[in-house]
Amino acid sequence: MKQQTLGILVAVAVAASTAAFFAARSEPIATAEVKNGDKLFPGLVDRVNDVAKVEIKNKDGGFVVVKEGDAWGLVDKGGYPVNFDKVKELVVTIAQMAIVERKSAKPENHAALDLTDVDAKDSAATQVKLFDQAGSELAAILIGKARVTKGFGGQYAMYARKAGDPQAWEVTGRIWIDGTATNWLAENRQIAKLEKSRVHTVETRHADGTALSVFKSVPEDQAFAVKDLPADAELKWTGVADATAAALEFLSFEDVAPRASVDLAGLTPTQTTFTTWDGLVLDVKVFDQGTGDDAKSYMTVEASFDESKRFKKPAAVGPPPPGEAPTEPPADPPTDPSADPAAAPTTTPPADEFVGQAPEDVKKEIDALNAKLSKWTYTVPGYTAANFKKTVKDMLKEPTPPEGTPPSDGELPFEFGTPPTEGAHDEHDGHDHGAEPATPPAEPEKDAGGK
Repeated sequence: MKQQTLGILVAVAVAASTAAFFAARSEPIATAEVKNGDKLFPGLVDRVNDVAKVEIKNKDGGFVVVKEGDAWGLVDKGGYPVNFDKVKELVVTIAQMAIVERKSAKPENHAALDLTDVDAKDSAATQVKLFDQAGSELAAILIGKARVTKGFGGQYAMYARKAGDPQAWEVTGRIWIDGTATNWLAENRQIAKLEKSRVHTVETRHADGTALSVFKSVPEDQAFAVKDLPADAELKWTGVADATAAALEFLSFEDVAPRASVDLAGLTPTQTTFTTWDGLVLDVKVFDQGTGDDAKSYMTVEASFDESKRFKKPAAVGPPPPGEAPTEPPADPPTDPSADPAAAPTTTPPADEFVGQAPEDVKKEIDALNAKLSKWTYTVPGYTAANFKKTVKDMLKEPTPPEGTPPSDGELPFEFGTPPTEGAHDEHDGHDHGAEPATPPAEPEKDAGGK
């Protein structure tokens, strides 16, 4: 009996010391208003569709996304569309947060949970505020560290507290909030997509007045040709110009801003014009600013229609393909003398056949492209910008130097790995390293004593 009592007392003492140790981290829920399983923001689940603005802030800054109509956009990017799935996941996760356990309300303990105010030095928390269309605040929360293991009810858990309230909580759910604004932009960052097979000509005009023009004569050509090649010039390989024609197939941006907000004054662009077989014209301008690590390439794109650029299918001419018999014209039907000549069928000549879409369809496409492109200036990677700044020289093989031309500085006089010709010398030490070694002298004869 005494041993049992002692054991109970020891257990009580251990429990008391353990409770004291964790007092700063965990406190039982003792109020009738709040209990395990309660939502951190009661009623928010029923109002998720009312959320019209989301403010996200951390120690490095913040940004705002707003709902305009049915679309969400990033405010400091002029309303450029954001990834809706990111917004949805964030709002729904906050609305579904259920309380697992009360944590510390002491500010000095918040750092251990990554819940210090975002304005504090070295804060690791992310603050999120949700507003409705009228600007009323629906929720304001600081989101901190995630639990390593699953929490209440087998669900993932993390630490959070309401903004302005020192009480910290362990709540259900798990989310990582990206604090970089550009990472919230729509996942499809494609500026425009124009298949190479649709391109007829591409012309690049540089600031110095030089130009590169590549083209196909007919859609069936296997590779793009380069116009006005210099005499005796040779392409690096057949199809070297195809990459220029394909520059719009996968064109994506790094960053974006309203066109009026980007100062491009004083910068002369490189302009590349893509023309399709059906008259669509895309003008791409690339503006380079800065050098080295500060270098940036800005891009604008505009679409238009040129009726004169529509390409008519050439008439079939020439002999039939080998092995194929020529097609005989159909025989004229017998003439019926009693038939009424006025009732005889007439033949309507076929309309001109053009490659690609009809003009009205191309114009609709242009309207959609300009609605998407005309408001924005895009920042693109340097390697992407390079595809729109090619020159004729980039298409050509390096000229072969005439025989007997001495090597340039630093060039070996013979091909690497090829031994020097007979009689060659290393002149730096004056010795002949190519000669056979001399016959070693004979050893002196030894006397009978081995000396």
